[in-house]
Amino acid sequence: MPVDAHGLRLDGSRTDELARALDGFREDVNANEFIRQITRGWDSDLIVEPLDGAGGYRLLIRDGKIESVSFQQATNPENDTITRVRGKKDDLIDIFQGKLNAIRASNEGRLQVFGEIQDQAKLDAIALILWGT
Repeated sequence: MPVDAHGLRLDGSRTDELARALDGFREDVNANEFIRQITRGWDSDLIVEPLDGAGGYRLLIRDGKIESVSFQQATNPENDTITRVRGKKDDLIDIFQGKLNAIRASNEGRLQVFGEIQDQAKLDAIALILWGT
């Protein structure tokens, strides 16, 4: 089946493993009522950027719900206030699938998070609720 430049098949399914991990994360977060309660009123844009890739993915969050996961061309992080999560693609996949503890990855230098402390705290809380890590 043909694939576009952003890893989407004509039927809308994803070919990129990171995109699939983020889609699964979105579904898990949006389906969890406790997460929805603690994130209510949270509006943010998060960029997940693999350091070994040409672009990343934007998570659009409105009222605590991850509305979409879309491809994002690489941008200059000095020119915006968007929260960014950066690491090697395989580590990002493992983090968003709950296989790698994000705090441990950050302490080991495998994950970088730049941006608003509120966004970082919400992501930490979500990981704790979903995976106990």
